[in-house]
Amino acid sequence: MIRCLACDSEDLEVPVAVQSALKNKLLGSMSKCVVCGSVNSTINHAELQKLYSTRDSSNYPNSGKLFLFLKRMSFKLITKRYFLGTKGQVIVDYGCGGGEFLNALSLSLRENKYLAVDLQDCRPKTLLPSIDYVSVKDFQEYGKVDVVILRHVIEHFSDPVGELQKIRNKLNEHGELLIECPVMESAWRVLMAEKWPGYFYPFHTFVPTTEGLNILMNRAGLRVNQLNKVEPPVFGVYFMYLKLPRTLARFLSIIFYPLQWVVSFVFLRSEAVLVRAMPIVE
Repeated sequence: MIRCLACDSEDLEVPVAVQSALKNKLLGSMSKCVVCGSVNSTINHAELQKLYSTRDSSNYPNSGKLFLFLKRMSFKLITKRYFLGTKGQVIVDYGCGGGEFLNALSLSLRENKYLAVDLQDCRPKTLLPSIDYVSVKDFQEYGKVDVVILRHVIEHFSDPVGELQKIRNKLNEHGELLIECPVMESAWRVLMAEKWPGYFYPFHTFVPTTEGLNILMNRAGLRVNQLNKVEPPVFGVYFMYLKLPRTLARFLSIIFYPLQWVVSFVFLRSEAVLVRAMPIVE
């Protein structure tokens, strides 16, 4: 029995077909929760684990130097939304991927200590030498931290409540968890239909609504202090679904980004949200 990963309801609609991000598979399926409106993947845990067996298979494509430079510059522009205020904090990028985001954050706020965490034992080649790295399993042996950032990571968890509880237990008394993820309220979900990159099947196990995300936070013992709309680029993956070359798709994503922003603004929607949460104190 598939349950909603956001609210734990068993009341799910019949699965609907969505575009698959795997080259050898055209379609996947996800079920919408009747209670909170989140959608949930039908992939089982064993199949999901195979997707992340190595860094090359874990949705971390090799990138050219020019793209990495542009990506780093764009991250520098958006680090304001993650501004953490105080100095001397231990800041963790949990699910760091290639490490480009944490690279940019560490260059913008130099007075903190930074730790990158991901599934593999080997550190990403693009991660700055000044940033420490540990695997997810070794992170459990690491000391307490001040801030954990989950940037487009939570939607990859097969057990989001369990994972969030583990991370919550690593936070200091006044520690903070920052989560950015796509949401079902996105206007582009309607416009792009089954090719909406927010589904990103089978890598995304679920995509929450803002209501579902709030329920999930509460189930994990976290209190949402702030929820902001954010607009990560959406056209790159969409154009790759249309069989455009990766480099061209990324270039067009930059060109079309102003249109994305305007449409989301007109419809009073956003492609994603940024949640700031803290542990609930008993």
